[in-house]
Amino acid sequence: AHHQEVNISKVSQHLAKKLEANGIGTTLDNTDHMSVLNEKGWSYSQSYRASREVVEAAVTSNKDIQYVFDIHRDSVQRKITTKEIDGQSYAKILFVVGAEYDSYEKNFALATTLNELINEKYPGLSRGVITKEGPGSNGVYNQDISENAMLIEMGGYDNTLEELYRSADVVAEVFSEFYWDAEKVDASP
Repeated sequence: AHHQEVNISKVSQHLAKKLEANGIGTTLDNTDHMSVLNEKGWSYSQSYRASREVVEAAVTSNKDIQYVFDIHRDSVQRKITTKEIDGQSYAKILFVVGAEYDSYEKNFALATTLNELINEKYPGLSRGVITKEGPGSNGVYNQDISENAMLIEMGGYDNTLEELYRSADVVAEVFSEFYWDAEKVDASP
């Protein structure tokens, strides 16, 4: 989680490349939010406060941004975060939706749709969709900035980079199919 070179940002980069290969443009932010927290003297619990400016700036400065992905690794053990499919292990996926803002139902619906599409093609790969609210939870995760924002937990701290990449490939594949189907619907007269 704290390695300077091999961390979850590698998975974000891999996902971006796969989405681009499927014709979906991406913008990837590599801000070191731990450095921002340290510079401002903020605690880790203020991570979303630190990242909010970055997300808002990206969405307001680029009107082409339609979806916002926040990629994390879960802090649970391998037995919970790993799935074998056709002889290969994958890092399981979990969608997290904050439920402490007015339009969270839209983000929840998107996460639910993607969860179902992933499990249709790769049964059991997604652990589902959970909502977070109340004490001890951020409850928003900057998802109030876009109704198409999602936090995706990709595997956990025990998963290998190869397992994480396989799962990122699945997310890119399924999301691309979803995206292009939505584009066709929007283009209909």
